[in-house]
Amino acid sequence: MNSWEEQFHRYVVRDDIENAMVIFDNLASGKTTPLAADKVKALKIIENNLNNLDHAQAWLYHLLKNHNPSARDLGAMLAANLIPWLYPQSRQEVCEIMAHIAGDPHWEVRESASHVLLQLVKIDFNEAYSILQQWVTHPSEYMRRAVALSVKKIGKERHPYWGGPLLDLIEPLLYDRSVYVRKNLGAFAIGDGLLRYYPELTLERLYSWSALEDEQVLWNVAMVFSAAEATKHLDEALAILASLARDKRRYVWRAVASAIRNLGRRKPERVIPVIMDWMDDPHRALPAEVALKFLVPIS
Repeated sequence: MNSWEEQFHRYVVRDDIENAMVIFDNLASGKTTPLAADKVKALKIIENNLNNLDHAQAWLYHLLKNHNPSARDLGAMLAANLIPWLYPQSRQEVCEIMAHIAGDPHWEVRESASHVLLQLVKIDFNEAYSILQQWVTHPSEYMRRAVALSVKKIGKERHPYWGGPLLDLIEPLLYDRSVYVRKNLGAFAIGDGLLRYYPELTLERLYSWSALEDEQVLWNVAMVFSAAEATKHLDEALAILASLARDKRRYVWRAVASAIRNLGRRKPERVIPVIMDWMDDPHRALPAEVALKFLVPIS
């Protein structure tokens, strides 16, 4: 152990959480919590000195309720490891812990919410799904965003029966105007997530969603194809974007321009000719013109 680990260990052995967290937080830099490697070391020291589940719970609650975000971040990591033992004895308690983490005011703590929830998914998918259904309509954008992040993480498991329910779960978020939510939805949770893990199901939904009228929904559909994964489904992407490109609302066609631009950068030989065709179509010229400004012209 180096000097900070030795000091941290001494306080942990004494159950002196406050002073242990002072040592740990000294490793933080600016507005961020300590480095991931130091978090792992600190968590290992804590877990090695826990006597039983009651002792672990006491530490967990103290950490999660601490004023220090570094402490709460450690608490979230500890929660992820404790879920398999806590859930059988108290489902309600686990739900409250996960909501506490997902709604934390510090962004680094919130980032752990999807990882904590994934541990519950592995034990009881239906219970985890029920929790996320409640979060979809939560007044806090933090909680709603946690659904998007969780869906992507759950999708990575590639369980054959989870694709449809995950798409159902995320559908209400397509209408969400929160910047915090939408930045993590179309391109990230769906484009880089569900499109990768459940391509056929996701493309089917995207075709369906692209026929809706709500501009936020259409924005999200377009942004799905700005993700790198979209290049694996270029025909479908171009077909859906061609339909959306006819929308006169700036909010929608600008999203189309962003998506077709990204596709053009990755597959110029296929995409640039399509954009050039759009330039000759008065209904699609606006997104084509914007996209071409960022692409190398065909020689």
